[in-house]
Amino acid sequence: MKIDRRIQRTKRRLRQSLIDLTLEQGFEALTIRDITRQANVGYASFFRHYKSKDDLLLDVLDHLLQEVQLLLQPSRETADATTSGTLLFNHVADNEALYRVLLSSDGNHFALDRLRTSGVESFLAQHTPLPDSPIPPDIAADHIVNATINLIQWWLAHDMPYPPARMGEIYSKLVAEPAMSLAFALPENVAVERRA
Repeated sequence: MKIDRRIQRTKRRLRQSLIDLTLEQGFEALTIRDITRQANVGYASFFRHYKSKDDLLLDVLDHLLQEVQLLLQPSRETADATTSGTLLFNHVADNEALYRVLLSSDGNHFALDRLRTSGVESFLAQHTPLPDSPIPPDIAADHIVNATINLIQWWLAHDMPYPPARMGEIYSKLVAEPAMSLAFALPENVAVERRA
């Protein structure tokens, strides 16, 4: 299937306009006319690609989730939680505006809810539960995803006071290692001390 580069370019401009304008004026105050004007895209063209600004925001979220999954896929199989956390926080630093928009509480709760739900589903699909786990895997996955989102929100709210590598360490010790060791099997070459 041939992908039309003009459509890709239009969608990319609309996504970027949504991010920029949400940071400037907030998601609730934003109109489709604002978005199309900033993107230099016709008003009617917007509706060829999206039903609403909510639909556009979900497209932004879907792109982010795809990027993060691709970024973390190799590290899930071979690296420790600190490396995965560092990769994630580097991605947050490189895409700060995008994360600020998606993790804000400014009227886009549906996007944050979808991020949480998609994150849990993805985590469960990519990790093997321990057969004798004292914690049900769905609860552990929900905890890991929500704690990770909260840690990113804290880091952004405090203007990223620690470098991504330090945040990777914090993520590993505070979020990943405790929950993973109780509920999920780890790759053989990754050593995390199991808690009795």
